[in-house]
Amino acid sequence: MTSFAHIPYPQTAASARRWFYDHGVCQSHWARHFGFDRFDVVGLLRGQLKGTRGRSHHAAIALGLKPDPATGDRCQETGDRKTNDTRTPV
Repeated sequence: MTSFAHIPYPQTAASARRWFYDHGVCQSHWARHFGFDRFDVVGLLRGQLKGTRGRSHHAAIALGLKPDPATGDRCQETGDRKTNDTRTPV
């Protein structure tokens, strides 16, 4: 019996697809388990959807493609705060 889990953040679409392969998890079964439409999951993993709003955004969070706002945008592996600030410190 396969245990289903959210994929750890941060991921790229390619690394998330690899996670499914490495863990022997069917993308459709994973989507159904978490209540996502399989087309949303496939679209996110193919780069056809951006996951900016609604159900695709929730799926992107579960896939590790987007940070979870409920956890304060923290990386699960390091606990570091993720920022988009590209300025160099002075």
